Amino acid sequence: MNLVKELFVVRHGQTEYNKSRIVQGRGIDSSLNAKGREQAKALFEGYKNHNFDAIYASALVRTHETIAPFEALGYEIQKTPNLDEIDWGKHEGKVGTPASEAEYVRLRQSWNDGNYHAKIEGGESPYEVQQRLKLFVDELHQQNHNKVLVCTHGRTSRILLCMLLGWELAKMEGFIHQNTGVAKLIPSGEKYELAFFNNIDHLENYV
Repeated sequence: MNLVKELFVVRHGQTEYNKSRIVQGRGIDSSLNAKGREQAKALFEGYKNHNFDAIYASALVRTHETIAPFEALGYEIQKTPNLDEIDWGKHEGKVGTPASEAEYVRLRQSWNDGNYHAKIEGGESPYEVQQRLKLFVDELHQQNHNKVLVCTHGRTSRILLCMLLGWELAKMEGFIHQNTGVAKLIPSGEKYELAFFNNIDHLENYV
C-alpha cells in the first residue's frame, strides 16, 4: 500500500441546489451556479502551483466543473462514480419540510449510534458509500503518487475522511465544510492525519 504523501480533498463549488437548500445527492446531476464557478476559479488560483500527480472527481458534473480549470495545465481529470455523493432517495431534488427534517435528524442519530446501514427510502447508507469509496482508495493506494487532489461531495467527503483517518463513521458529523473547502491529509503510520480541514484561504484571496 502506497500512501499519498499529500492528499487534498475538496468539496465541489456551490450549486443552485446548495443555495436554495434543496436536497442534492447522487440522483441530482447539477451544475455550478455563478458563485460556484467563481469558487472554482479561486480554487485553481490557490492550488495551481501544487504539481499534482493526479486529480480525481466524481462522475457528477458539479465536481468536474469545480476542478475543470486545472485541465488548462494539461491535467486529465479522472472521473469515478465511486466518489459520487450519497443517494438521498425519496428526498432528492426536494425542499426540506418539517417531516423530512425530522426524518433526517432521526437518521443522523442512528448513524451516531453506529447504525451505518440506516438510510432514506430509496437511497444509500453510509456503509454502502463506504464500500464504493474503499474501491477508490484501494486503487489510489496502488499508485505511486506523492500529491493528489480529490474533488467530491459533502457527505461523501465526511465518510472518506473518516476512512482515511481510521475513525468510526459516527465521527463524520464533526466535519462541517463549505463549498470548495479543502482538507489536507498526510501519512501517519498506515493511516493519515489531518494537516488542515475546511481551508478556504483561496476564497478570501480571490473571491
